[in-house]
Amino acid sequence: MEVGTLLMQANQASINEQMLLEEGMSSTTNEGINVSYIPHFAEEVTDFIIEDNTKRKKKLEEIQIVISDYRVNTIEQGQIYKDKNTIKSTLSYYAMLHNFQFKTKRSKPREYLVTCADETCNWLVRASKYRNQDVFKVQKCIPNHTCSVEIVMEDHRQAKSIVIGELIKNKYKSIKRNYTPNDIMNDMNDDFGVTMGYTKAWRSREKALCLVRGNPDDSYQKLPMYIYMLKQANPGTITHLLTDKEDRFKYLYIYFSNSIKGWRYLRPIIVVDGTFLKNAHGGTLFSASMLDSNNNIFVLAFGIADSENDNSWLWFFSKLRDTYGEPEGLAIFSDRHKSIDNAVHMVYPNAFHGACMFHLLNNLKSKYGSHGEELQMKLIAVAKAYTKTECEYYMRGLDRLDRRIRPYL
Repeated sequence: MEVGTLLMQANQASINEQMLLEEGMSSTTNEGINVSYIPHFAEEVTDFIIEDNTKRKKKLEEIQIVISDYRVNTIEQGQIYKDKNTIKSTLSYYAMLHNFQFKTKRSKPREYLVTCADETCNWLVRASKYRNQDVFKVQKCIPNHTCSVEIVMEDHRQAKSIVIGELIKNKYKSIKRNYTPNDIMNDMNDDFGVTMGYTKAWRSREKALCLVRGNPDDSYQKLPMYIYMLKQANPGTITHLLTDKEDRFKYLYIYFSNSIKGWRYLRPIIVVDGTFLKNAHGGTLFSASMLDSNNNIFVLAFGIADSENDNSWLWFFSKLRDTYGEPEGLAIFSDRHKSIDNAVHMVYPNAFHGACMFHLLNNLKSKYGSHGEELQMKLIAVAKAYTKTECEYYMRGLDRLDRRIRPYL
């Protein structure tokens, strides 16, 4: 029954009661006792309305905003936070924003109490679990400081790497942006007046990367899923994932279906190289590439291993040969890493193995760099000579620069 209808009926019952009282009407019980007419129905409706309003009030109390973002400018009594970690991050951000420090007086699974670092200050925040849920409610808050907080505190105890990581994580959403630890140090000093060392800035960077891109450990666990989806999206793609006896990642080899389709139309010249992976676990990314008819890079395969060593390069070249074979007149070019030289001789005994001109140029610059641009021009001329006579002509030019260059080459 609607509340409005109940109220109308209760009002009518009250009018009837008044009329009966004015007319002196009464009713007699079985015992013969006279009692005035009492509208019991109206009492029941009133009780119902009071009970309904109480329930509504309780529901309104339960429907409160739960704070999940640490970027809060004001801490107030009654605020409800997603969990304990959220209120801890919020208080740390709030302290840096308002240039003061606090210390933890009590930290339990169900309670969190912090006070100002200055013992004489009254500032205080106490929060606890709310109604047996994970959320934390601010039960008491003394927002005003009685200490001096105008002085910038350099060694800020709330400027922890996880808190700074939360502050800077948006800087790493684009993989093209290079946000360095030095940038973190400068921004924290400019925005919050907090001075930190390079080590803390680096740790903050790692925390931010984990928040944005996930934990490196978890990413290795997702490799089988990634490989499966890669094959579904690119039919014909071949992958090899090698793990150790404890089922931990060791090597990975990938070549795409389009690479196997296109490589047979290219010149049989393969360039291989390895580069460091800049993550928590390190490792090396291997690559094998060719040049197409427009001299654009055409990727043959990728590999990931622990480092550039004999075993890893031997495994990569073995997989590369299984994929593409050994075409006639094959030439392989690389830097002068000894492990590459060993693996090429074992896997491709009939292939020509040459040294990368760019790598040789960098080595010559480090040894005889005083000649600068002239050295670079003469070496490029030697490398691009098509006859022995032409090559010797340019080599004599290098001899005039430094007679130690010819024996080195």
